[in-house]
Amino acid sequence: MKSFRFSLGGLEKVRQAQVDSARLALAASETARGVQEEEIMSLNRSIDEITNASQRDGVLDVDELLVEERFTGAQRGKRDERLRRLTDMIALVEKDRERLTDARKEHRALERLRERRYLEFLQALLREEREQMDEAASTGNWRGRKAA
Repeated sequence: MKSFRFSLGGLEKVRQAQVDSARLALAASETARGVQEEEIMSLNRSIDEITNASQRDGVLDVDELLVEERFTGAQRGKRDERLRRLTDMIALVEKDRERLTDARKEHRALERLRERRYLEFLQALLREEREQMDEAASTGNWRGRKAA
C-alpha cells in the first residue's frame, strides 16, 4: 500500500519553527514590558512616599527639603526614562505579535494544503482500489461465463 508523503513537509517544519521562534520572541518582549511597568510603579511609589513624608506639620528644614526635591527629581527622571523604554517595549510587543500572527497564517496555509493533498491522495487510493476490484470482478464474471 502506498503511503502519503507531503512534498512541502520540510517547509512546513520551517514554518512551525518560525511560529515557535515568534512565540518565544513575543513572550520575551512581554516579559521585558512587564519589568518596565514594575519599575515605573516602584518609582511612582518611591516618589509618593517621599512626597507624603515631606508633608509634615511643624518646622521645615530647608536643607532636608532640597535633598528630598533633588531625590524626587532624580526619581522622576528615572521614571520618565522608564516610560520612554516602556513605549519602545510596547511597540516591540506589537511588532512581535504581528510577526507571530503572520507566522501562524503561513503555517496554517501549509497545513490546509497538506490536508487537501492528503484527501486527494486518499481519493486516488480509493479510485485505484475500486478499479482493481472492478477488474477482479469482471475477470471473475468472465471466467464464470466461460466455464458455463
